[in-house]
Amino acid sequence: MSSNIDISTNRRWTKKEEEHLISLSTYMSASEIADILNRTTKSVIRKMQRLGLQSVRSWTKKDKDFLMDYWGYLQVEVIANMLNRSVRAVREKAAEMNLLSAKNEAGFLKISDVAVITGLSIYKIKSFGKKGLKIKTNYITRKSKYYYIEMEDLMDFLERNQELYNAANFDLSYFYNIPDWLKKKKMIDMNAPQKGNWTQKEKELVKQMFLSGMDISEIMKQLNRTKYSIYHVYYEKSTS
Repeated sequence: MSSNIDISTNRRWTKKEEEHLISLSTYMSASEIADILNRTTKSVIRKMQRLGLQSVRSWTKKDKDFLMDYWGYLQVEVIANMLNRSVRAVREKAAEMNLLSAKNEAGFLKISDVAVITGLSIYKIKSFGKKGLKIKTNYITRKSKYYYIEMEDLMDFLERNQELYNAANFDLSYFYNIPDWLKKKKMIDMNAPQKGNWTQKEKELVKQMFLSGMDISEIMKQLNRTKYSIYHVYYEKSTS
């Protein structure tokens, strides 16, 4: 029988399929390739053996160290791209390495990590929890825990509450598939006229203006500050 016949499906391997197999084998497992090519895992493994291909690329110490350093910090899609591996392969390796909450961590960020990628203070991010941001708790042991935010929840909150923060210092390289609204907001905030630091007297004045029912446009005019800057100070003051 010809070696080009897939016994399990009685379907001949085409030249194009072989090319796909060679390409995919550099970063995907045999089972993943089987799903894509609509073949059984066994038939894919047999074909790879005939072509002298590895069933899956081995993980080097450098790869594993990178995964350990950035798991839960970068999105799993970004890690997979930087390691030239599939998302599935990265998640499986994270679980195998027993990384913290590896089975459900992908796409999650610790509060300190959110602070790093946004340039916002940890205190500011925690205050978002009172405004609707879902901040979750993960227990390592009964007495040890950490707080984290799911990326989907973070992006939803940031889009709906753009008046609560300044995106000028956001590091967009950490955001997968950067939405247009975030690019636009960062640009607006970066180009907004800058003024010196807020004095304590100005902060108190902002609170008084809001309590008196003054419109935001009038507050902007009197203080010569941007809307986002005023909201930032007000909500910071309100949660302190």
